[in-house]
Amino acid sequence: MVVAAVVDPEEDLAAQGAEALMRAAAAGFHADIREAFAFGVLDGRRWDEYIATFDLQVSDLPRVLVLDRPAERFFDEYRPPETGDGEVAAAALRNYLRSIMRGEAKARYLNWRGFPDRLKRFWARRKGLVLAGAVVVVLLFVAIGRACAGGDEEKEKEE
Repeated sequence: MVVAAVVDPEEDLAAQGAEALMRAAAAGFHADIREAFAFGVLDGRRWDEYIATFDLQVSDLPRVLVLDRPAERFFDEYRPPETGDGEVAAAALRNYLRSIMRGEAKARYLNWRGFPDRLKRFWARRKGLVLAGAVVVVLLFVAIGRACAGGDEEKEKEE
């Protein structure tokens, strides 16, 4: 699995903190656990289209993503603290990674299994737009139906 600190490089302090967090988290693991994860830092501004796959935007950064590509799933519940003790943050990240290994952390999926989750997130973000679009479509059908029905009445009157 890949553990990536996704950062905005224009935010120097946050980017440096995320990189230090990755180093501290990796250093605190035993060798066998450290081999299960690859740690890195991803430029979220440069790879903005890629991080959108995981429902992230540059304004959401910094974030930590744990990617399990073979299983087409990811974990994104851990958020690095903006301030505070780096060692405490690294310990919290290690605990989160352990919960992933034990199967306790909630996974989000990239393939068809992730469709219900993506649909819920889409609805939550765009509920007003979807409802407005549905109202417009219904009104259009009503107008077309009345126009068609009105033409039949006129033909009946002529006969």
